[in-house]
Amino acid sequence: MVCFISFPSVRVYDVVVVGAGPAGATAARLLSRKGFKVLLIEKRRLPRPKLCAGAVSLRADKYLPPDWENAVLNTIYGGNLGWRGERYVNARSKEPVVKIVGRSDFDFYLTLKAEDEGAKVHQGETFLNFRNLYG
Repeated sequence: MVCFISFPSVRVYDVVVVGAGPAGATAARLLSRKGFKVLLIEKRRLPRPKLCAGAVSLRADKYLPPDWENAVLNTIYGGNLGWRGERYVNARSKEPVVKIVGRSDFDFYLTLKAEDEGAKVHQGETFLNFRNLYG
């Protein structure tokens, strides 16, 4: 268990997840759904600007909420593969390869879903350290 000190009270959590990106928010949601008491800490307030391509592998589908595809901006069926600016292969597929989301909105959406499942979310807070109190 982890204690989170928030004066005047002390709260105890089974799991603390640091970072409310797609992996962190999804972990918090799934653990909360399983009955764990989860604290999700994000150093910025959401939604926040996030410079990232936002490519979501279709293998992640089974871990995401059922309505996650509402956040999809574009579906990619292939592209050019290369190394150091040289094009080697033009790969195309009849099936989608990845789906593109806007990370600012997607991260916020996943964090709200984690909260809906019972995770406690602290935004605008920085994780400093961890100390095992039980040896």
